Amino acid sequence: MKDFMIFEEMLFDGEKGFRSDFSSNIDFIIDRILLMPKYRPFLLSEVVDLCLLYLGFLDFKEKLLFHAVHECPVLIRRLYIKGAYNFSDLGRFVKGPGLSFFQFYFHDTISGFEERLQNIEYFDKYFHQIVQNKNDLNNLIEYGFLPSMIEYSLKYDDHEKINDYFTVSNTNKEISLIWSPFEWAMKPTSLDPLSFSGIFGSIKCFRLFLIRGYKFNKSIIQNVVMGGSIEIFHLCPLNKDYFKSLLYNASKCCHFHLVLYFMEQMSNENRKDIDMLFKLY
Repeated sequence: MKDFMIFEEMLFDGEKGFRSDFSSNIDFIIDRILLMPKYRPFLLSEVVDLCLLYLGFLDFKEKLLFHAVHECPVLIRRLYIKGAYNFSDLGRFVKGPGLSFFQFYFHDTISGFEERLQNIEYFDKYFHQIVQNKNDLNNLIEYGFLPSMIEYSLKYDDHEKINDYFTVSNTNKEISLIWSPFEWAMKPTSLDPLSFSGIFGSIKCFRLFLIRGYKFNKSIIQNVVMGGSIEIFHLCPLNKDYFKSLLYNASKCCHFHLVLYFMEQMSNENRKDIDMLFKLY
């Protein structure tokens, strides 16, 4: 939440709207806004409220729709429910004979949507495996994963259900995970349980897997940094050889607290390189 406040203060000046140094570049502002639910999936409600405050400034509303259709359709769905957009605003994005990913988020408002599902291609395998009815689809859109899925338990840090899984299976076997096309957070670079827990900041699940003997590698630590939890990061083995690439990831994902941490830890490194990485994002 602290990072979100820093982010908001960086771009906006209260009732005056966008800060003067950003007001001429709405596309940049929207790009930064759409990063927030991607790297902070649990801040989606705060991002929705922020957008509601500034939809009337300049051409923010139209450009946000254009970018979010592809980058974060769940944000447009939430704003639509709040009344910020109406069906006519969505226009070409939900009309036409084809079936686009964005249309899934408005399936309950599109006539003949179920018939269009007969033509799915990209989603075919996922739907046959996961989606059994319209309620399943609504849950995927709202939560990213179905409540019955182990991925849902990892995302929402339900360590008791994960522990039950190990108890029932009576084994420490590898957990096979899949990524939902409806999950708006950034996809980890690997789908192992530690990376999955790290990207969502699910510290209870993360600790459980450590107790179960799951091992670290560089990719897992990168995913932890992209998730932004410094508490989980401190559970990882410290390897300063990784710090430069971790600083880059923390900067890219706008995790300011981790950026400052790595800068302090790398105080003896080449300041020019560090400052360049920090300013890049």
